[in-house]
Amino acid sequence: MKDNIIQTFCCCLLHKQHSNGRKFLKHLKDKHNIKSRVYYDKFLKKETEGACAICSKNAIYKTFFVGYSETCSSFSCIAKTGEKNYGKIPKNM
Repeated sequence: MKDNIIQTFCCCLLHKQHSNGRKFLKHLKDKHNIKSRVYYDKFLKKETEGACAICSKNAIYKTFFVGYSETCSSFSCIAKTGEKNYGKIPKNM
């Protein structure tokens, strides 16, 4: 049986709560004219996020709900971490 996780999203600009992630992202766009990545970077990003764990280049921003990838877009860095979310890893690596 799956656990039901209730997640509330609170706007750090208006302190308004949203019970739905899509509504929250729509709120950011409509009320503040701000992209989800900009909001994420300003209010949610951890100090350890945003840099590739292998080469320290900029990591890939996935989504508002996930944040950043562990790696940059380099296939060699992706292969070293085993991350498989962005394309196929070449067989010769």
